[in-house]
Amino acid sequence: MSPQRVEEVASTLHVPLAAATSFVSKVSERDAEGNIVGIVGLSQKSHPHRFEVNGHTLSTWCAWDSLFLPIVLNQTARVQSSCPATKVTIRLTVTPEKVKEVEPPGAVMSLVVPEVTKSGRESVEEVWMTFCHFVHFFSSPEAASKWFSGKNREPILLSVEEGYRLGRMAFEELLRDV
Repeated sequence: MSPQRVEEVASTLHVPLAAATSFVSKVSERDAEGNIVGIVGLSQKSHPHRFEVNGHTLSTWCAWDSLFLPIVLNQTARVQSSCPATKVTIRLTVTPEKVKEVEPPGAVMSLVVPEVTKSGRESVEEVWMTFCHFVHFFSSPEAASKWFSGKNREPILLSVEEGYRLGRMAFEELLRDV
């Protein structure tokens, strides 16, 4: 989406341009020309978590995005990621209602409390650096512990199903209004 299109949408929705621009700049990824190529975790660019939906191959900024986006989009997604510790391929099928398939069965997802920055979350790059770069799928809890060793971060390890349910809870209010 071009910057001009953002202005058009803001105008149509009667949202002040400054507020729309500020919000979009904090949650979107852009190309060299300023066009939006990713927003709220879903991207046309390459990120570690491949996200296939309706015949389109995209990616997500972090593992958790791939679990809640099917709910938000009301679409089934096939997800593929690589365990950063073992390089084992993690494959999921996630529907708007549930996680249908998890391979390998013992895969887990890491979650971290984002580090606080002086400026807050002013850019998508800050979100990546303080949160997304630590939220992955792992082939096992042991693999996650190995990867986090020495990283000075304390992950919360969730089953893939628990990560999905957390995403549903986090976006429940938004989903009610859709």
